[in-house]
Amino acid sequence: MIVDLTDLKTLMREPHWLDVTQEAPHFLGIALESNVPSDFDLAAALRWLSFQPLPILGIGAHSEAWAEGIDCFFDDVEAAQPVIAGITANPRAAAAMVQVTRITSQLSLRDALVVESLAYSTLLAGEEFKSWLQSRPAPRARPLEDPVILDRFNQDLIISLNAPRSRNALSIDMRDALREAFQLVLLDASILKARVYGLGPAFCSGGDLDEFGLATDLSVAHHVRQLRMPGQTIGLAPERFHFWVHGACVGGGIETPAFAGHISADPDCVFRLPEIGFGLVPGAGGCVSIPRRIGRHRTNAWALSQTTINAQTALEWGLVDELSARPNWAVATTP
Repeated sequence: MIVDLTDLKTLMREPHWLDVTQEAPHFLGIALESNVPSDFDLAAALRWLSFQPLPILGIGAHSEAWAEGIDCFFDDVEAAQPVIAGITANPRAAAAMVQVTRITSQLSLRDALVVESLAYSTLLAGEEFKSWLQSRPAPRARPLEDPVILDRFNQDLIISLNAPRSRNALSIDMRDALREAFQLVLLDASILKARVYGLGPAFCSGGDLDEFGLATDLSVAHHVRQLRMPGQTIGLAPERFHFWVHGACVGGGIETPAFAGHISADPDCVFRLPEIGFGLVPGAGGCVSIPRRIGRHRTNAWALSQTTINAQTALEWGLVDELSARPNWAVATTP
């Protein structure tokens, strides 16, 4: 649903415009460059928009005056189509995404991660996630391997993700091993820098999809995320962490590095946030870490569209800090 400013003014007076008992729109687009009614109250419009439980798309040039009330900006309707398609496919996850990012930018790291986790747990019980889960093939057997390898080099701790056969998918075991390694960095003052990379063809393909849907008590799942999310440990001392990423960085494979003080990326690296397509929101800290690097509006548009971006775009956005070939501390080990 796309309206001009006159129509928006009318909607603001209608208390039941978004009645869930009827065929409600999945998003509200606003033609920002349409004629402005003489009595249009921008401050009132921004307040009203902030309470709407669906994505708000600004159609027209990015305007700081509208930034508080808009979830993502587009030059025209055609540019917004990938986001509109993502919203239409999973409207509940899309609504949760923009509501979370509206809130998290105003909160401390700790509080923001709580909000993200609560939203994620809520969506795990939703029909959109259940539908995606039913479409998944049966889980595959995986070889047992140490998910993380630690090496000390002078005052550096080298942390290697070691599940190359799954492209370093963030399994429960890997998540817990990373959390312990990152905590070690904080506890040991002799470690000046943690340097993190992945073995095999990709840094990290995101959460291990074969483990999705295993939680039976979603309140416990929320509690576990609060205790064991690796990214929140990085966030306590980001300047002590340096990531070098290569290949594909998907979901948690960029959400976790985004907490760090410095990310180097191979020039051929690609990045994607696929979670909306699962009926979820980024749940490895991405609703917090990524907006703090590239801004709320760009994060929303990227996550809702689920598009793949290359390393040069990531650098221009500020998602990564430099493009770099494999550094000498990221030993090219063949598994």
